[in-house]
Amino acid sequence: MTVDWRVVMKVLYLNNIYQGGGAEKVTRQLYYGMKNIGVESYLLTGYDDGIETAAGDSNIEALYSGRYAKECAVLRGCLHNNALPVNKRLRKKLCAMIEENDIDVLHINNAHGNYIGIEDIAYLSEYVKVVWTLHDMWAVTGHCAHAFDCTGWKTMECGRCENKRTYPAFYYNNIKAVHKKKKDSFTGHGITFVTPSDWLAGICRQSYLKNEHIITINNGVDMSEFGICDRQELKKRYNVPAGKKVILFAAANLNNEYKGFSYLAQALDKLDNKSDYYLLVIGQGLGDSVISQEFGIKEFGYVSTTAMMNEIYAMADVFIIPSVAENFPCVALEALASGTPVIGSDAGGIPEIVSKDVGWIFPSRDSAALAQTISSAFSNTKQLDMMRPACRHRAEKLYTLDGMLEKYKCLYEELCRNNA
Repeated sequence: MTVDWRVVMKVLYLNNIYQGGGAEKVTRQLYYGMKNIGVESYLLTGYDDGIETAAGDSNIEALYSGRYAKECAVLRGCLHNNALPVNKRLRKKLCAMIEENDIDVLHINNAHGNYIGIEDIAYLSEYVKVVWTLHDMWAVTGHCAHAFDCTGWKTMECGRCENKRTYPAFYYNNIKAVHKKKKDSFTGHGITFVTPSDWLAGICRQSYLKNEHIITINNGVDMSEFGICDRQELKKRYNVPAGKKVILFAAANLNNEYKGFSYLAQALDKLDNKSDYYLLVIGQGLGDSVISQEFGIKEFGYVSTTAMMNEIYAMADVFIIPSVAENFPCVALEALASGTPVIGSDAGGIPEIVSKDVGWIFPSRDSAALAQTISSAFSNTKQLDMMRPACRHRAEKLYTLDGMLEKYKCLYEELCRNNA
């Protein structure tokens, strides 16, 4: 008898929080997307950040709720050096959910944040098939989410780390022991590792994960929620002056060192005719900006609706992502889906997204090169306009949400068949 795994398959998603950055967005896309195509899905978050937006969905819940829980998480981080070994409460909760709902696949996203222990992942793999989508390098390093130029993670020499305050920060020196614990817990347990970028897959294959099951599934964007819009009409609605060269930057937290806003500020300061430009900023933390007063600036703060995000992307002439560390940023995909050319650094998987027909790549941390790239991009406005349909076409061809969901569904089905 042929079993239709699309009907009987049940997946439990796990992430540190509900609302946040790219990892949280992908987690929500997977949870709601799989539900929409008939996969019985559940979502457990470590903490309740933003979970009120999912009120009424009994399949979504948080392990810890409220301010006290978050304060305890900070304390756990200090006590355990941001490397929680075991969380018995989470184990009990997850094992109960797996048994009660007959879960076939546990799909982990962000695993740092002191809500799940390093050893818990190996423990849970004995009860259920585990898929782990990596959104950074944390799974292969002694402590950090991004190693930058350090290669200690390749040779298990993270104990000599000179950047202990890089997120997630270490307070005392047991990095070498934690790194070994990660290796023991993440290898040899049948875990399937998914990387959104080829760049991160390459990192994993240079690490102790090299003999594990590693596949690449690109992040996706819902093409029905993003599209090319009438830019002139949008400028009028948002009071953006006509005739300006409009640049967009977006990050949940502008002070996040990974996002490289300081390099964009330096690049803008090097431009000639600064008054010709207009900067749009999505995100928190601009404050007393170092941006020259010659620039027009419009701050949007946190944008909660996809429709508004689409309009802001579409209104810009170019979207700039000057990150010093990245994986496969959803914001770049959304910009392309909105028909907006992208100027991106060569960090992580950004060069995989931005081909020559839809934008430009510059060396990370090189503000002079970024300034030159901006000037070059605006030297031919007709070329910018011609890029818009190419941007949309690339997103439709390579980065649809439906395509991402189909690949994950096939992965789940394969794991379930192998476990039958």
